[in-house]
Amino acid sequence: ETLPKLEVMGGSKLVKLQSISEIYAVLRRAVMARQPVTALYDRRRRVFCPHRLGYTREGEPRVLCYQSGGESKSGLKPPGSPGNWRCIAVGRLQKVKPAPGVWRTAPNHSRPQTCVFKVDVDADDYLSVEEIDRKDIG
Repeated sequence: ETLPKLEVMGGSKLVKLQSISEIYAVLRRAVMARQPVTALYDRRRRVFCPHRLGYTREGEPRVLCYQSGGESKSGLKPPGSPGNWRCIAVGRLQKVKPAPGVWRTAPNHSRPQTCVFKVDVDADDYLSVEEIDRKDIG
């Protein structure tokens, strides 16, 4: 496998980029575990909670997520605002990794099935750690 070279001062460095399938797998695990992730999207660092993962009508992988931190071209609204929902093209994400932190969400996301037409995984189908603990106690 030929790795792309990143030019740095004093030479070049080999860089391993994540494939779309690797990014998709990280997002899939995060949806099921209700775990925030960090990533670069359009060269902006973002912190978001992926809620629904799947494909558009055209077969492009997409993730419906709630952005809780980082940068955004449109700017972030206050925490809990429905204005922080994002529909993100998986193929435009880079450096996707699980992040510590609290699972964030907001009511009535404005991009229900227009973002993800064919749903692979949806966080609403999985219990959070807190819900599992409460269920075990009760």
